[in-house]
Amino acid sequence: MEIREIMEEPHALRPDDRVIDFISLMENKRVHEAPVVDEEGKLVGFVHYKILARKNVQDPTVTKIGSIMEHIHAFNESASVEEVAKFLFENGLRAVPVVDVTGNLVGIVSVIDVLKVLKREKIFSEKTGEEIMSPAEVIHQNEDIGKARAIMREKNISRLPVVDDEDKLVGEVTVLDLLKAIQPKERISWYSMAAEELKTMDIPVSVVMNKFPITAEELTKVKDIIEKLIEGGRRGCIIIKGDEPVGVVTTRDILELWLSSKTEKGVYVQYSGLEEEDNEVMDVVDRMVSDTVRKVHSIYPVEYMHIHIKRYRKTGERKLFSVRCRVMTTEGVFIARGQGWDLRDAIGEAMDHLERIVKKHKEKEEIENRPKAP
Repeated sequence: MEIREIMEEPHALRPDDRVIDFISLMENKRVHEAPVVDEEGKLVGFVHYKILARKNVQDPTVTKIGSIMEHIHAFNESASVEEVAKFLFENGLRAVPVVDVTGNLVGIVSVIDVLKVLKREKIFSEKTGEEIMSPAEVIHQNEDIGKARAIMREKNISRLPVVDDEDKLVGEVTVLDLLKAIQPKERISWYSMAAEELKTMDIPVSVVMNKFPITAEELTKVKDIIEKLIEGGRRGCIIIKGDEPVGVVTTRDILELWLSSKTEKGVYVQYSGLEEEDNEVMDVVDRMVSDTVRKVHSIYPVEYMHIHIKRYRKTGERKLFSVRCRVMTTEGVFIARGQGWDLRDAIGEAMDHLERIVKKHKEKEEIENRPKAP
């Protein structure tokens, strides 16, 4: 299917618009990306919320969109849905612009639009939410949004289930929900890794949370979760056991599952956020990852592995690498993290962490399955 059949009307910005206009667009339309066009309607750039974490914006009411926008690949109307699905996953975006043969912006395709087409894929009828979910990182309803912000940054996630004193689910909070509680002049500092303490961080999460999150039981088929996400226009579903949140399935997890099913043989290993690196460095990284996959595979068969890499400018020109590894096995999903000033060190720490948690899980499983003494 061609994307011309599923694209939607875009919310476009102009280069002379201000950053605060984009922030308002995110809040009011719940979008994370926006194309930028000139007076003739030609696509000249693209902005997304992650840019705000990288650019040194002093005042969002003054800074122009043209100074922070990026240039990304735009798809022609005749591109296939499958091409866009792969691009969205590999680049960590939630939408991409669509142009005609003259370069004029004619639409935008979101991950939800893509899932409307892919939902009938066989793999989604075979897998359950429990099998592809990430373990839930939760926050108590009385804790403040400052803590929610810290958890999201540390874990590199964009939503948190909210629980009460009995650990029962009472809502969820996302980055956009939290932004609504931040004063306009502080919203850029929200994204900065080195931001000073913000004045409005003591607001309870319960004030800004969504009280009616999308949920599904553990054994719900992924195809049914997709239907819930499409109907609700959301990008994440909380997996529950009884009244308690046990995991989260996002649209990214679903695309990851679909891509892995297209691999003809072997384990599907996908990197994202990886910029051009020295060949010698990548050779070492590939060997470390391959060695770890073999070790984990000997314990629980590995279906696919996704490694997301972030860079943070910390000291002068030195950059700290942050790595998040997500591995799907026949036992479920395992998540490991690592950091280092060298990519090899960060990957090595993440791989070591992954081995430890898998072995620990296996040891616990063996203890639980030991015959009890009469």
